[in-house]
Amino acid sequence: MARNLSRVWLWGVPAAVGALAGLLFAVGFCLALAGSLGEPLGEPAPAPAAAATPVKTAGHRLLLVLGDSLARGTGDESGNGFASDVARSLTKSGAVDMANLAVNGAESGDVLPLLAGENVRRMAASADWILLSVGGNDLSHSVTGEDGGRSSPLPEISASR
Repeated sequence: MARNLSRVWLWGVPAAVGALAGLLFAVGFCLALAGSLGEPLGEPAPAPAAAATPVKTAGHRLLLVLGDSLARGTGDESGNGFASDVARSLTKSGAVDMANLAVNGAESGDVLPLLAGENVRRMAASADWILLSVGGNDLSHSVTGEDGGRSSPLPEISASR
């Protein structure tokens, strides 16, 4: 008798608690998916107001950089890329702020949605200069070998005569 009672406490009670917890979880999950559990608390958040903060710092000019890894500075020994060189030369005639929104690995199709964003459009409208570097990754990703892998864009030259 004591042995049977011991098995109930060791196996039966935890199994029953687990089954009830699983059932409770399943019911809650189904109600959450149906969207019928509870009402939202408080008022909905107000729509964001148009940003009134200026994009440019007073007395500074803005250099906006968009594009791929070349514009970002990848591969440059200094890590700055050509955009930093341009910004440095522009500072000779006054203060310049640079906003580099270039993304490593970006292709032309990746840059187009970036340009559609409201913040980027505001920055572009107030920029004094815009540098755009796109297409390098499009070219490097479009070159494939006969086996479907990447290959050199130049054809192989055979040594036979």
